[in-house]
Amino acid sequence: MKPGITGWWQVTERNSTGFDGMVRRDLEYIANRGIFTDLKIVVLTVIEVITGKGAC
Repeated sequence: MKPGITGWWQVTERNSTGFDGMVRRDLEYIANRGIFTDLKIVVLTVIEVITGKGAC
């Protein structure tokens, strides 16, 4: 998988997980990837940017 601007772990756990959690979420995404999952990530990313939730 090529890296992107955002991803599953960024919109689900962001700053509340360590490296193992990031890898677990990335593997979960790979196992369940599809157009609807990608659209969900895009929508959740927009929400995160607007609300600033989880920002350092």
